[in-house]
Amino acid sequence: MPRRERQKSPQCMYHVMSRSISEIDLYRSDDDKDYYLKLLKRYKDKYHCSIYSYILMDTHVHMYINTCGADISSFMRSLNTAYVKYYNKKYQRHGHLFGGRFASFIVDNNTYSLTLSAYINNNAKDLPGYRGKEELYAYSSYGIYTGYRDDPDGVVDTDFILKCFSSDKKEAGKKYRAFTESMSSTGIVKEVDDNITRAYTENEYKSEKSYIVRSEKPDDILGKIEKILGEKLSGGSPKKLSEELPEELQAGLTSGLSTSLSVELQTGLSLGISTELRLKYSRETSKVRAFVTYTLRTLCGYTYKQLCQYVGNMSLSGISRLVSEGFRLLKEQVVYRNIFNALIQTS
Repeated sequence: MPRRERQKSPQCMYHVMSRSISEIDLYRSDDDKDYYLKLLKRYKDKYHCSIYSYILMDTHVHMYINTCGADISSFMRSLNTAYVKYYNKKYQRHGHLFGGRFASFIVDNNTYSLTLSAYINNNAKDLPGYRGKEELYAYSSYGIYTGYRDDPDGVVDTDFILKCFSSDKKEAGKKYRAFTESMSSTGIVKEVDDNITRAYTENEYKSEKSYIVRSEKPDDILGKIEKILGEKLSGGSPKKLSEELPEELQAGLTSGLSTSLSVELQTGLSLGISTELRLKYSRETSKVRAFVTYTLRTLCGYTYKQLCQYVGNMSLSGISRLVSEGFRLLKEQVVYRNIFNALIQTS
């Protein structure tokens, strides 16, 4: 019997749960949980998603995630595949770790959103020694919400939930704790646990969440990059940065260009981004190629196979390396980060 098609949409937020196969724990040590959170941070940044709540239990993980337009299946496949590779290598095993595909449920109203966050953060009550002290559990987002501990890696976006309680973050944390405790004692959280797909769907969901358009056409993306950097496709003759961009982005693009980086970008644009993308052995424009490939992967929703077909003369492993290098550039060099932000704003 074929399995049911997953319900998803670029505008959706999700409650996601992954569980290990029955005979083993998903996390055998705190080091395993630390590594999973490291991966969660990596792919949250790579896919430009927001994590609103999470908890890592020995056999399963819960997350409340806004994919911001990314495909939830692609995100979870990347995250879980990376963790399985780590886990199997560490414990010298092979085969499946997760018990089937992950479960995902759409968050479609305000009541469900707040209750889901409380439900996830209350899960620690089932662990020995944590009932009534759930915020002390190091592998959930609860302590971050209440201010008990910091989130130095920036995994969780607490503002989305806390602003529902107060504009003052400290006051919001207190109210959120009271709300979460009340959800535990009234049994409403158990209702979400028992029937999460149908809970609280009566209310129309309205929020300030945003998402990134992930269905852009590659040629349009290349044209926008050229326009943002202020170069003409054919001749490379410079002009002013597009006046359509905010002033801070214009300033950021200008100030972020070192001499060598500026030459590299100008070289790529003088050839034309579309042509330069296909120059396999062009050392001068290798960074531009990596950035553009990563951008196409992110904003066009292209698979590695589709990128191979579009770019041409590249293997899957070559495309994978370009995407990884493009992601690294986005994190480490302000000019690429500003270009990417400008692309989002003009989408």
